[in-house]
Amino acid sequence: MFHCGANLSVKAAAPYLGVVLGPAAAASQWRAASAKWQRRALTIASGQLAPSLGVPLYNSRAVSVLQYLAQVLAIPSSIWKHESNLVHKVLHFPPNVANWDGRFRIREFGGPHIVSCRVLGKASLARTAARTVQGWESWISKMKCVALGCLPVTFSVREQWWPDVWDHPSLASNLSNARAGKLLAQEKRQELGSILSVSDPEVRLHKSLYGFLLPQLLPRSLSLLCARRASRVLGTPEVSAKQIPWDVWLRFAFALGQWTGLLFANNPQWMVHDYAYA
Repeated sequence: MFHCGANLSVKAAAPYLGVVLGPAAAASQWRAASAKWQRRALTIASGQLAPSLGVPLYNSRAVSVLQYLAQVLAIPSSIWKHESNLVHKVLHFPPNVANWDGRFRIREFGGPHIVSCRVLGKASLARTAARTVQGWESWISKMKCVALGCLPVTFSVREQWWPDVWDHPSLASNLSNARAGKLLAQEKRQELGSILSVSDPEVRLHKSLYGFLLPQLLPRSLSLLCARRASRVLGTPEVSAKQIPWDVWLRFAFALGQWTGLLFANNPQWMVHDYAYA
């Protein structure tokens, strides 16, 4: 008798349509996508393009690489650590020129809109749960039924419907948590639910979700950071950004010697490519 499986190898995880499936998928799930994203971002940054040109390229050709997996998976925090360095390079910011939240909110100064992979991932996951994938509720029901019969009670208490041998939550659990609004604080979940319940196909749900989630997940405004630094440099009492007149803002920008593009905040295109970067 011929044993066709004599040389068959068994793996704990394997790719299928771009998504790694299996009990040990978490270890290699984001490896290829993260490397591709970083490679493209560094290529864009090495071109020494103005932010008005480099940021749209980064949004469309680099960070968008993560969006495919982000439709059904949560982007791990390990990727966020690389994002800080890449965004600084694309924007030609000196290190630590802005806080974590502020670098994604430079539009407040008339700058280009640069996409945060953290917000992008949560918006993509919520959109998938609301529109893209249908029927995942039945997946959760079947998982709960099996878990209640086969797993210890402690798993049900913490709402874990898969055994510990799996190193990551199930795709259905990710969609369920996103649809329930568990990616936000309790007081914001109802507002998120009203956005997800919009069934009009003309409404760009992903754009609406991103705009709503951005100030929720990255609440610290760049204006507050600049106001605080201006107060320290100029020796004035700390006040809100709106209380600082424009001539003080200009003195602050010259005093710090940081990115000259901030001096041209009234220009919506932020055409600063004729000026030297710090």
